[in-house]
Amino acid sequence: MGTTSPGSPGMIVREVDGELLVLDTASNHIHQLNRTASIVWRMCREGADPPAIAAALAADFTVDEALALADVQQTLQQLASLNLLSARA
Repeated sequence: MGTTSPGSPGMIVREVDGELLVLDTASNHIHQLNRTASIVWRMCREGADPPAIAAALAADFTVDEALALADVQQTLQQLASLNLLSARA
C-alpha cells in the first residue's frame, strides 16, 4: 500500500490512554486502535509513508525495521479494509 490518509471526513477521533477511538459517522461504527495502530494512523495523517512509519516504530519498540515495515503494511491493509484510511492520489 502506498501513501494513505485518514478515511472519510465524517470521522470523530478521540484519544483514550494512548489509544484512539474512531467513530465512523457514515457507518456508525466505533473502532478502538491499539497503540501501534494509533501511531500508524496518526503518522498517515501527518503524511508519512510506510518506511518512515516503520522507522519510527522500530525505534519506539526496539524491533528490526524490516519486521516493523511488514507490521505497518499489515496494519495499513487492516485500516483500509475498515475504511479508516484511503489511498491518496
